[in-house]
Amino acid sequence: MTGICILHDLSKEETLKRELRGLKEACKHFGLREGYILTFDQENTLEVDSLKVHILPVHKFILTGVL
Repeated sequence: MTGICILHDLSKEETLKRELRGLKEACKHFGLREGYILTFDQENTLEVDSLKVHILPVHKFILTGVL
């Protein structure tokens, strides 16, 4: 199981903070160490409070068969 958030764009800092807050809460609740934020075209990896967050375009997530 993994935590996943899906949205179009993370370019606004307030959007990133909101999505990270929700993902952290869900991952903590389920005891997960990593989660995904799926976007239209952004890609990055972050470490937030010992949670590894992969930011990927949704097409890469689907094509690479991450899950």
